[in-house]
Amino acid sequence: MKDIRIPTCMDCPCRLDYEGSIGQIRDGTRMKPFERYCTATKRPKLIRKGYMIRKPPSWCPKRKDPCEVRVFGFASDEAEQMHYFRAATSGKVSPQEHRYKPVFTGTIPLTPREFWRRCHEYGADLGLPTKVELYQVVEIDDGLKPVCFYLTPNGYQMETLFDPNKTKKE
Repeated sequence: MKDIRIPTCMDCPCRLDYEGSIGQIRDGTRMKPFERYCTATKRPKLIRKGYMIRKPPSWCPKRKDPCEVRVFGFASDEAEQMHYFRAATSGKVSPQEHRYKPVFTGTIPLTPREFWRRCHEYGADLGLPTKVELYQVVEIDDGLKPVCFYLTPNGYQMETLFDPNKTKKE
């Protein structure tokens, strides 16, 4: 089982490494040289060194609690038939964004990592507020890094190449 890596402040585009030679006041915060700040808030906030390596702090403005869940189904019957045909002929098929559209949007108390572990533990989609059909894609967004899961006959698999922004709109 490949585990999902928790994003850290090192990966965040809102992180600012201030490297000036003297302190500077920016948006009401005095920045000190060689300190790291989070610019996602109204005023830059100091990031302690421990948060750079471990999970983001609880005050992170990008974090969503509860997480958003979106389920993507086939956009048309033709797209579904083409997908089944490709799955029957080539075996392993990954979803293509232009064949999918959003079917359900809601919230879930699980993070993507907890959902992935629960799928491997129990073998079912426990905790989802809707029923997921075969070959549908589930996106769980915790605000830090959304993760997509693709339901196959063998269970869920993580789908890294699926981009939900390229799907057809309702």
